[in-house]
Amino acid sequence: MFRLSLLLAALLGYGLAILVPGSERRGVEPLLRDLSRPLVLPSLWASLEESQDSGRYGETAAKGRVLMRYLPGWVDGSLYFAWLLASPRPGREETPQASLGRLLAALQWLDQAVADLNPENPSKAAEILLAQAFFVEVRTVQDPRLETALKAEVGHGSAEVAAGYVDRAIALAPSQAKADRRIMLYPKLIAGALRMGNRQRAIDLIETALDKFQQVSDRGLAVAWSNSLRRFRAFLDGDLGMSLQDLAEDPYLSDIIQAYRAGQN
Repeated sequence: MFRLSLLLAALLGYGLAILVPGSERRGVEPLLRDLSRPLVLPSLWASLEESQDSGRYGETAAKGRVLMRYLPGWVDGSLYFAWLLASPRPGREETPQASLGRLLAALQWLDQAVADLNPENPSKAAEILLAQAFFVEVRTVQDPRLETALKAEVGHGSAEVAAGYVDRAIALAPSQAKADRRIMLYPKLIAGALRMGNRQRAIDLIETALDKFQQVSDRGLAVAWSNSLRRFRAFLDGDLGMSLQDLAEDPYLSDIIQAYRAGQN
């Protein structure tokens, strides 16, 4: 199905290439992407999950990059897909080497995302580097076996690897390189899960975020975020006292609500 969808999209592109003069094709590219998106996205997403389940991480990353070309406005998509790649599949047992393979594939994915960025956007590059530090820290805590596997593979433990990413982030954008900033990646991951229609993953991330926000040094910010996420979680649980319209007026939830709506379409 995935190959058939790509074939249909390619035929659509070929037809436009014949009909539209070369000098005008640049303006047609967004139209082509919009027209082919319904043909490609559902089967591409299913194919991406299948390759991840089968442990074909290079293929998963390649399909994720194709997917991102069809969603150019989703700025934080690379962070979400990297987290998806690095995270264990629910109810599936795997060796430390397999877990490490997924983590390293996610880090390589984000390396490419940094390389693809406009060099005049150092703050976004710093955010991705902090995400890489965050992934290393969180996954080695979630699965302590990864610490030994990581050290055997790269010669350094998680603290050293994470520090390397943080040092690079500090060099690009010193104001962003704080531990609090890494924890603040959780709302982006929640939004990513909702955009892809993965309600349970979003709920799991909300629960983890509520726990992690207790570590944020800016207590006012932590409390505000926690209260907003609890309200949204109540909405997901069917609390009739929480309307989507009211939640949309919460500045902390604007991106999350936008992603939720996108995931419902």
